[in-house]
Amino acid sequence: MVADNPDLIHKIPGFSHKLPSKTYGGYVDISDSKHMYYMFVEAETSPSTAPILFWTNGGPGCSGLMGLFEEFGPYRPVKGGKVKYNPWAWTKFANIVFVEQPIGVGFSWSNTKSDLVSNDMLSAKDNLKFVLNFFDKYSSFKKNRLYLISESYGGHYVPAWANEIVKYNKKHNDEIKLKGFMIGNPYVDMLTGSATQIESYWGHQKLPIKSWNKFTKRKCANLEGKKNWRKTWKKNRCSELAYKLEDQVGKHNPYAIDYPICVSKQQNTLISYSRVKNKTVKKRYTPCLDNYTTKYLNRKDVQEAIHARKQRVKWKACSDLVKYRAKDSYISQVPLIDKLLNDKDVKHLDVFIMSGTNDAICGTIGTQRWITQLNIKPKKEWKQYFVEKEPAGYISTYSANNHKKFIFATVNFAGHEVPMYKPQAAYKLMKKFLNGDLR
Repeated sequence: MVADNPDLIHKIPGFSHKLPSKTYGGYVDISDSKHMYYMFVEAETSPSTAPILFWTNGGPGCSGLMGLFEEFGPYRPVKGGKVKYNPWAWTKFANIVFVEQPIGVGFSWSNTKSDLVSNDMLSAKDNLKFVLNFFDKYSSFKKNRLYLISESYGGHYVPAWANEIVKYNKKHNDEIKLKGFMIGNPYVDMLTGSATQIESYWGHQKLPIKSWNKFTKRKCANLEGKKNWRKTWKKNRCSELAYKLEDQVGKHNPYAIDYPICVSKQQNTLISYSRVKNKTVKKRYTPCLDNYTTKYLNRKDVQEAIHARKQRVKWKACSDLVKYRAKDSYISQVPLIDKLLNDKDVKHLDVFIMSGTNDAICGTIGTQRWITQLNIKPKKEWKQYFVEKEPAGYISTYSANNHKKFIFATVNFAGHEVPMYKPQAAYKLMKKFLNGDLR
């Protein structure tokens, strides 16, 4: 608990109940010109001993507040400007800091134009400064177990961020108690995106066999781990073909292939009816949630309540202000993840990868492939797990140096943002991971 903190939020507009736990919002300055916005929600139970999680969204350049208001936070905007409580909030068992980074994302800001230029290394260094300065403000939480969590381009953000913390701990006595990280549907290199996307469409029968055969004949599939994959991809014009095949799929949501998209009021009425009749489409998923969140966070009363600086531009889920180095997305993070797992000087760093199987953007197919490149030993592979007695996915566990663990879990029928599409399964998996019971 933090007393007399000006960042303490006293109300969440539209939320008619007492706040489930202490919630803070404001800025952590990481330099004289860089002001990083955050919201910190304490655990509903035993915050003084619960683990503390630092969350950033992917992109690069997407807002961490999406995780708070759309995925696993306690507050969920709904139609009409109201806010409901999310019964599957991870803040029931963890303290969570939602970070808007790099500078220029969401409510994070700088008046210095050069501060809006970023890359993987600069982002990681800024995020280390954020953690250090955050604990200056919330020193009582520094003793808590710390985990980094993200999704999508978090496959780049998080390994680099973890590596900066590891390097800091090796040089300083005031250790940051990093215990591990979790990434949902991670983008670790270009092949986990573009190439896997086409394979996911084929696997979900969104393409005719003639198109898939054309893609494989050009040798555009299964390139992970091959040294000259970029040359092959370019030489065989794989990008051009991938774009054509995506067009052939037609109107769809690539982040959740078989889910409804945000459509007209009339169509939503039909979708609501199908939810009752068809058990495949769960009631918990809201196709227009992005729109509700954007509208909510651009309200003046909301920005004042959560202590966000008055912006000259509107809050956007993903920033168009940040100039992020594009070539970083081509650099595989697999070697860095492997290095962290097998560093003999690093103990108690566990890695958890959660993968929704209905995602095409960072499909499970590509994730399985890059995991085979890691220097880890299998302990138990492809064990089925259940949620409410229904098959929910598969879990594989591996061991690395110094008894560190690597865990991979699929989540049946979940889209790119697993907690949005399958909140109960994500809740169960994350809680077990933090408790050391996921196996």
